[in-house]
Amino acid sequence: MIAAPLLAILLFGAQDLVAEAKALLEASKPAEAAGYLDRALKLFGHTQAAAYPLYLRAKVYSGDNQTQKAAAALEESVALDPLLAEAWSDLGVARKLLRNDGGALAAFQRAVRLDADDAVAQYRLGAEYLRQDKPAAAVGPLEEAYRVNPEDQSTLNSLQIALRRSGKNEEAEKIKAQLAEVLRKRDQFSQDALKAVRINNEGAALQKTGDLRAALAKYREAVGLYPAHIGIRVNYAIALLRLGQWTEGLNELHDALNRDPANANTKAVLDDALAQAPRNLLPDWAVKR
Repeated sequence: MIAAPLLAILLFGAQDLVAEAKALLEASKPAEAAGYLDRALKLFGHTQAAAYPLYLRAKVYSGDNQTQKAAAALEESVALDPLLAEAWSDLGVARKLLRNDGGALAAFQRAVRLDADDAVAQYRLGAEYLRQDKPAAAVGPLEEAYRVNPEDQSTLNSLQIALRRSGKNEEAEKIKAQLAEVLRKRDQFSQDALKAVRINNEGAALQKTGDLRAALAKYREAVGLYPAHIGIRVNYAIALLRLGQWTEGLNELHDALNRDPANANTKAVLDDALAQAPRNLLPDWAVKR
């Protein structure tokens, strides 16, 4: 029998392995994540603590098209922790792929009962009702998914179909119009993003020739078109700093880092800029650091 202090140390180490695996999955490195998860599962054994890593392990199996293994991992996950809503939702997907329609529907229903604000689970339930030719039943969960995420294209499309097939044509037309607007905005965003990258590259070319003021104007225009692009925002900030506009440049770098706190390059540029900036030109947030 393992002594309590040693067991606590082992379980703490297992949690670290799960955290590392989750980060690798988010970084699209499932093969590396699998090794960490397998080690964690050995430490957890058949306990409730193993439920979440089993749920993550199932994601790796699903990515490798190993649906049977994914389903088995998820069945074990929900058996160990019946309150793990996301595992029930993914189990519904696995059961559907294995042609277990009744089991899929039951799993999706369980997921939304546990977490009504999970837009993905609500969408999956509504879409499954629709697939099983139950449009009236599909409307409710699809409306819940729409409530949580009103601009999701898949939700809007399924909802307008469910409404139309339920005889609610007027409501369906409203959702159809909203879907068209969402698609229009996405198309505009794509165009703006492409244009912003092109203008940013023009700014970089001007900067190489030494025309920093013209480059700054290009970077400013690019940021206006694509404010979420960290690289463009950093280029704009650096140009401001090199032109002696310390306060604005530091604020832009600070904003870029707030948008992507894990970006080591942005943090390094900001730290270097703060070390060089005149004290009287530091923004309030920098003075208080």
